[in-house]
Amino acid sequence: MLDLLKSSAKNLYLKHEKNIQEKLPSGWRWVSIGEIADMVCRGIAPKYSLESDEIILGQTCIRNNLVLTENGRSHAPKKLTDKWLRKYDLLINSTGVGSLGRTAQVWFEPSKLVVDSHVTIVRATDKKNALYLGSWAFEHERYIESLHTGSTGQTELPRDRVKAIRVVLPDAGTLDEFNAIAEPSVKMIVANQEENKRLIEIRDTLLPKLMSGAIDVSKVDLTQLTNNHLLVRGHNVPNRYWKEHLWKPSLIMFCHRCRTCSIRRSSNIWPKYSESRYCQLRKHQRRRIC
Repeated sequence: MLDLLKSSAKNLYLKHEKNIQEKLPSGWRWVSIGEIADMVCRGIAPKYSLESDEIILGQTCIRNNLVLTENGRSHAPKKLTDKWLRKYDLLINSTGVGSLGRTAQVWFEPSKLVVDSHVTIVRATDKKNALYLGSWAFEHERYIESLHTGSTGQTELPRDRVKAIRVVLPDAGTLDEFNAIAEPSVKMIVANQEENKRLIEIRDTLLPKLMSGAIDVSKVDLTQLTNNHLLVRGHNVPNRYWKEHLWKPSLIMFCHRCRTCSIRRSSNIWPKYSESRYCQLRKHQRRRIC
């Protein structure tokens, strides 16, 4: 989804960025970030506190164009400030070789979330421009990094240089078309992140109990784990390999180790599960289940 978002934005600006002298389409224009953003500033100096429910994000929380809130730390708030993050804020790492230039965008509704003084916040004046600006930044991290000042190990990204960055801004109609693709994409990315967090929590809860023997699985017959809770039309077949009615259910074979179906002669099952002595994912012997 992130690659789709990047490519959709790239298709808009790439042609015109290659030739700056080329005449732009009607309604398109060159603008500086300072013209389309009402806030370009650094975050706040952190004051860590275990008793606070406010989270402060550092440069380690900005990786792979994603905001990783799980890497944040509790912070004692001084006062309510405009630097509290809002949805669609663009975050740019602004200190140090290796970190400077990395970008991410806040695609969720943040609550009591701030960034430290090593991160620059770019807040678009018009929300229609926000997702496009973020996608543009993802593809120009090396260029942003090249704007640094200072010597090796002490590099900084000045706020004025961020404001001066020039961007090709499409017309309102084109931006609406882009946002129609981008908004569902970022919602799915956020949903996937939240699901990953839940799975990590489940793993961290269960794994120590399994290792210590607090949960006994010695009597569980793994060969019988065929998604019985997802029975479809009376056949004991893993649900993800089921499409429509089976003409020859007696020919279904099931791998007892990696739980994949193999059909000797299938009509409506996925073609890759065709006649084979072994399952398709691994070379395990199969067993008949129907």
